[in-house]
Amino acid sequence: MPRCCLALFALLPLAAQSITLTGAGYADPTALRVAPGQVVTLFATGLHTVLPNLEARPLADPLADNIAGISVTLSQPNQAALPVPLLSIRQLPLCSSNAQTPSCLLTAITVQIPFELTGATEWFTPTDTLTIAEYGGSSQATRVYPVPDNIHILTNCDVATSPETAPPCSPIATHASGALITAAAPAHPGEEIVLWAYGLGLTSPQAVTGESSPTPAAVLAQRLTLNFDITPNASPSRPIPNLPGLLPPTPVFAGLAPGQFGLYQINVVIPTPAEPGVYTLTCPAVASNLTINLAGQSSFDGAPICVQPTP
Repeated sequence: MPRCCLALFALLPLAAQSITLTGAGYADPTALRVAPGQVVTLFATGLHTVLPNLEARPLADPLADNIAGISVTLSQPNQAALPVPLLSIRQLPLCSSNAQTPSCLLTAITVQIPFELTGATEWFTPTDTLTIAEYGGSSQATRVYPVPDNIHILTNCDVATSPETAPPCSPIATHASGALITAAAPAHPGEEIVLWAYGLGLTSPQAVTGESSPTPAAVLAQRLTLNFDITPNASPSRPIPNLPGLLPPTPVFAGLAPGQFGLYQINVVIPTPAEPGVYTLTCPAVASNLTINLAGQSSFDGAPICVQPTP
């Protein structure tokens, strides 16, 4: 699966204007796939607005659909256009001089795709469009593919405050205490851990676009497939049946994290092998000795983590 990065690419524009959508946070380079409730960052050039301190993060509840005159709209066939809630806007200098002028800035707009997104199927058909606007102009309408899910497990690169953070990006997987799972603090067989993700799709009850997730938590409406890959340093892959000797994987919980915007949590129990010696290669000798793979109808991703070897 594609990972979150600042890669820029053309996204099938319908007409050329001054504001140009040049990329997205974790997207297929041939088209932007969007799922109901998905949080994603759009990258644009050509905006005239220069933000104070190059940043605006007015996290209100509900979210605003206009920050500093900048807005995003989702258009769907035979439907009224939907305003897209904004979580934050950040501007990055493009010029070697670090000049803070409109022509030298890349604008990163983090949005939540409306839960009211229609036509989301596993067959990728570009029926919808996204448009970025500001006072005095708007971008070209960019074709997007509505899909049921577009899973992305959060990594430290997603939450980094410095643009210098570069791959490899480590998944954000936590112990029940909230502490990160690392080589120095590995998970243990039989332990319940939490993965954090965007783009898992609709929930029951359906969440409200732009509002923080309710308590009690809304559970995922679709089936989430799990797989544990004990191959050292394994990359994410679409789940396949597990090897003999491992207990069948069962998510303890999958749904929206209460009080957050579009953030999902997946509680998983680390499998306990029937035989000792499964997690023999330890971190940091290897980057990971267990990869937890997740899949929905139209996407998958995985979290390579460290597990304490069984005695």
